[in-house]
Amino acid sequence: MLLLQAMKLKKILCALAASLFVLAASIGASEAAENPALALMKLYWGQIGDRDLLSPYTISILALNELEEGRNTGMVKDFIVWYLETTNDSDMDGLSGTIYDFRISANGDLEPIKDYDSADGYAGVFLHLLNTYYEKTGDKETLVANWQKIEHIAYVISHLQDADGLTRATEKHHMKYLMDNAEAYAGASAFVALSKAVRKGNRKYYEDVCAGIRKGIHEKMFDMKRRNYIWALNNGERFITDLKKFYPGAYSNIMLFAYNRAIFEGYADRKTALWKDIMLEQGGRTADLPIEQRIIFGFAIREMGGKE
Repeated sequence: MLLLQAMKLKKILCALAASLFVLAASIGASEAAENPALALMKLYWGQIGDRDLLSPYTISILALNELEEGRNTGMVKDFIVWYLETTNDSDMDGLSGTIYDFRISANGDLEPIKDYDSADGYAGVFLHLLNTYYEKTGDKETLVANWQKIEHIAYVISHLQDADGLTRATEKHHMKYLMDNAEAYAGASAFVALSKAVRKGNRKYYEDVCAGIRKGIHEKMFDMKRRNYIWALNNGERFITDLKKFYPGAYSNIMLFAYNRAIFEGYADRKTALWKDIMLEQGGRTADLPIEQRIIFGFAIREMGGKE
């Protein structure tokens, strides 16, 4: 009799332990799913090459695509709030408003790797996302509640801007990329618009930042011989673009069309000729690109009134 009771008790304990294990696993999965950046990333899971790395830069582009397609606005808001809460007060270079990339652990936790590809580009794309979100939702509350952090992100761009108007990639890496400057211009322009919306911030200062970037791109990066823009500048070294090669040259030029048409103010002839050359060399190939590049090319095509 005692043996039978012991066996029943053992079964009950085993069943209880199994239930607790399932509950814990369920809670763990729920917590992982609740991370807004990871949740957005999982919408594109089958199209992402490196599923161990989460880049807030890439997720910002995915979030932009969701907004443009009229989907998952709530998820985008959650990501925006997470991004703002996750920005650095003082990063590896002493900058505020930057954000690191993350490794995704086996249990779904995000572990910062204490680095990022660029500070100017990340800031620019996120601010553009934030303004796009505001334009589609009218959500001033999120802007006002996080305004100081938004200003820190915008200041990353102006801090990295040199006398020639162009922004360098990071505090220590002084290469100036066309891609990053297109993003920085979009971000500074977005900040001007957000500043008007909430009546905060120094709009004139960032209007000057925008003007400087635009001038730097057209005066320092345009290649008169090839009728396109070099993809990078490092002191006196110019990195020439061949539009037949998609990355980095053609893609960097495509970036000029993806976010903000005002970047071509005063240069309409260049804009028309360059887009014609881009589509001649790269049109029709979006399907085989990485997801974030495919989205950006799609934005550019739509901005120019075309079809993929």
